Amino acid sequence: MLNEILPLDSIIFMKSCPDWQSAVRQSCQPLLARGTIEPAYIDAIISNLNELGPYIVIAPDVAIPHARPEAGARAMGMALLKLEEPVVFGPEPDQQARLLFAFSATDSHSHQRALKQLAQLIMDEEKFAALAAASSAAEVFALINSVSQ
Repeated sequence: MLNEILPLDSIIFMKSCPDWQSAVRQSCQPLLARGTIEPAYIDAIISNLNELGPYIVIAPDVAIPHARPEAGARAMGMALLKLEEPVVFGPEPDQQARLLFAFSATDSHSHQRALKQLAQLIMDEEKFAALAAASSAAEVFALINSVSQ
């Protein structure tokens, strides 16, 4: 399932982003290009972060930029922005990320299996270390495939 909503061509590598807003926009570009989201969806993520703080940083070095389905999600999808240098979302050391999994869903339940698979990838120390060290989209996609049963 995860490998179906996070295709190889939606994995982006960059050295850095000047700020978290740029990182969110970059991470969402593949979703926008595929028509999975509307531009308003990205604006909603940024607005939510300004209002609620860095709620999208779910683990050390991992963020899942997302908004409510009605904010402009057209389909379920995911994209990954992998940064060499972390982007800072808040003042605490654990509020930065190098891996941004931009995510959209059209309801509150159809994406649960994919998110469970993503959690398996993040919580497996060996796979997470391989993900952090990956230098190509093919390497990342192989790891995604390993949790996508």
